[in-house]
Amino acid sequence: MPNFYKTSAACLKASGTSDLFRKARAVYNSIVKSNRRMAYVRSRYFGGDKVFLDLFWAHLKQKNSAERQRRLMLYPCAIELIRKTTCAPESIHDSGNKYFRFFGTSSDGVNFAVQIKRNSKNQKYFMSVFPLK
Repeated sequence: MPNFYKTSAACLKASGTSDLFRKARAVYNSIVKSNRRMAYVRSRYFGGDKVFLDLFWAHLKQKNSAERQRRLMLYPCAIELIRKTTCAPESIHDSGNKYFRFFGTSSDGVNFAVQIKRNSKNQKYFMSVFPLK
């Protein structure tokens, strides 16, 4: 059984996908303002290495509207988990890339998973967040 990191952030609440998107982008834009080039957060688990956030938005565009809502509501929780967790993730190897799946619980009790991709150059990218059933 994986270790769950308990976040202090709550899920975003909104009436529709566009409202959720606006609130999640506001969280993202506050991070962008503090970085020079690409948006990133530093991860405690990876020893302070950067985890880049741009790949999440491209991945999100591939999903349908209902799936986007489920993922966007967890965005602030995912960012906090990436920054602060020291819990060991599940690891998946795939053709030069390694994927890490971290597990967390939001302050309002929603269990979720965050997936981070590490490429062959040791760069880390936030791929996805999704609620667990």
